[in-house]
Amino acid sequence: MDERRLDVFQRQDHRRRQLPLGARCYVCGTTLWLVLVPKATGPICYRCRSLERGHSAWELHHVGGKGTWILVFVPANLHRLLTHWQDLTWRGRDEPGSDCAIATDLIGLTILGFLYGERD
Repeated sequence: MDERRLDVFQRQDHRRRQLPLGARCYVCGTTLWLVLVPKATGPICYRCRSLERGHSAWELHHVGGKGTWILVFVPANLHRLLTHWQDLTWRGRDEPGSDCAIATDLIGLTILGFLYGERD
């Protein structure tokens, strides 16, 4: 395993350990730890934190990385998952906007979008 992926796994493990066992968003109840953010009042998901701060529940995702012309609106929690997908697949190995980065992101968007879906 290369150092970049090891770093990603270490950051994810650190985030997971900041959350209590069986953590869920205190607003919507999601239990997907990759989108949970520790907070003094209890874990909150990325989407609910965005709404709490007056932002949208949807965000723009750059397919193939920042600077590409392919932008899609996705739910905030799915955007967080897609960012993890980029970290684990092409980021740090391929250039943003490369054919590989775009193709990999389209696969991630298809798989994660189908599995996650929008629950609102």
